[in-house]
Amino acid sequence: MINPKRKQREISKQMKEIGIGTKAQQALQIQYEANKIERKIKSRQKNEFEKQRRFEIKQAKITQQNSYNPSLF
Repeated sequence: MINPKRKQREISKQMKEIGIGTKAQQALQIQYEANKIERKIKSRQKNEFEKQRRFEIKQAKITQQNSYNPSLF
């Protein structure tokens, strides 16, 4: 005799491995996962671009502050 809780756990584990739903639902799930990966890549690229832009602005400010123009004095 198998413990009913253990049996339920084994059944749920098998369902997770196999996947639940129709072929259409599985196709939608695959499409969702692909979009999620694509969104993650775009987000990472956008963050990297913004980080580079902020760095360049900061460097420009530093060079402007460090430049000495004797005609101003």
